[in-house]
Amino acid sequence: MGKSTGKGSLSLWTHYLNTSQIVTNYSSDYYTGPAVKAGAGVIAGFLYKIVFDAGYRVVGGTCASVGIAGGYAAGGGHSLINGLYGMAADNVLEWEVVTAQGEHIIATPNNQIHPDGEIGGASLTYNGSNVDADVFWNAIEAWYAYLPSYTDGLNGGNTVEFEITATTFSAISFTIPGASTSDIDILLDSYLKQLQDLGIEY
Repeated sequence: MGKSTGKGSLSLWTHYLNTSQIVTNYSSDYYTGPAVKAGAGVIAGFLYKIVFDAGYRVVGGTCASVGIAGGYAAGGGHSLINGLYGMAADNVLEWEVVTAQGEHIIATPNNQIHPDGEIGGASLTYNGSNVDADVFWNAIEAWYAYLPSYTDGLNGGNTVEFEITATTFSAISFTIPGASTSDIDILLDSYLKQLQDLGIEY
């Protein structure tokens, strides 16, 4: 559905416009390399499988049921791999559209896709209710000291999502393109040892 829902507006259901195609040798004045052509009804989860099977990755969100080529990409397109590849909108190579006047146009430039590889993932949670408040906040202070090395470490372009309450810490996800889970273990090792020294269970 489109975003226009006011009185007298027209909504177009694009669900069945769900064709996709890997273009191995896309070429324009702005970019040469692999790309994917996705219809307006293609959802992220479907596109991820198509590009993965071809050995690539594409910038998309964490909700697999979101249409990739509509408001997601046109509206910016947040992703766990934005740090490495930019926003989804930054990766659009061209838009093939039909205007309200019925004119068929191709607007370019510049969705490119990237060679696939490992993406390391991890999470970390601990509860400070069983330690002194000062100890808990010392652990939080240490987290912030390490945080730049987590976002910039290894290959860079990493994403760390976390939340802190008065008694809990939760790093919901670490997403590190080009790294394995064991790489993340090494990256976190010093901080985890510090938590152990503070008597905080994680």
